[in-house]
Amino acid sequence: MPSTPLATIMSAHGFDGPCLSVTAMSASGNAGVLNAKQWLEVGLASDVVVVATDNSATPDNVGSLVDVGVCVAERTPLDVCGPLQDAECGLVGGGGG
Repeated sequence: MPSTPLATIMSAHGFDGPCLSVTAMSASGNAGVLNAKQWLEVGLASDVVVVATDNSATPDNVGSLVDVGVCVAERTPLDVCGPLQDAECGLVGGGGG
């Protein structure tokens, strides 16, 4: 089923062709970029626009990740997971490595 928001944006800007919406946690932006690359390589599209946002950072989702120890809350990103840091604590919203 086509996405109404995407179809509206495409119509407003005169875009035509395939349209894909990727909604998931974490790597959905990467999946969108990879799909766009494939579409360009096989000639399915001549131009692509990739826009990503992660709307999965709800208190319940983040709380569950904190509970299992793969996410850290209430600390700054560089305090938790800095570049070349030996003692990484896990993922943190808005940063990390």
